[in-house]
Amino acid sequence: MTVDRKFREASLVTGIVTFTNFVLSTNRARAIDEYLRATPNMAREEYDEWIAELRRSCTTRELVVHNRVVLAARSEMAKRLIGTQAFTGTVNYGAIGTGSTAVADTDTVLDTEAARVQVATATQTGDQINVDFYFNKASASGTFEEFALFIDGTASADTGLMFNRALTGGWVKSSLEGMTVSVQINFSAV
Repeated sequence: MTVDRKFREASLVTGIVTFTNFVLSTNRARAIDEYLRATPNMAREEYDEWIAELRRSCTTRELVVHNRVVLAARSEMAKRLIGTQAFTGTVNYGAIGTGSTAVADTDTVLDTEAARVQVATATQTGDQINVDFYFNKASASGTFEEFALFIDGTASADTGLMFNRALTGGWVKSSLEGMTVSVQINFSAV
């Protein structure tokens, strides 16, 4: 049996995580911050309109980093193909933490989880998903070193199946800022 060496395809699951902070200096910005905190799982169009208004009215800072989809998540995706999965496969929480240990394929929880929130909005187009989270001014403040998505998590720290993990290098969020974390995951062939 020979293998056609001209056809070589590798599949990758890659992603980027974008952190955006908004200085909430007006009453309107603070009202939007509260609305976004209280309204998880909204339609993409509505979420994007609120974030666009924050972008127009607030001073912003942004950081973009790459993430790693961890072994436990890849294994769970493989189990789904043969019907032996233990999780729904739905990302429902995002969490930030203060640990800075290098990302490893064996990661299952953040080093030191500090706060988690439910999905604000999520969409899928072709082989790409976009999942967004909103950390309001009261949900967390400090220097955050790590972020992860969780499948079937709860509001409690270290629950659910970790999907990915990213390091920030020390991203600061104050109690006067709201913060979006936008995760783009690509299931692509190269």
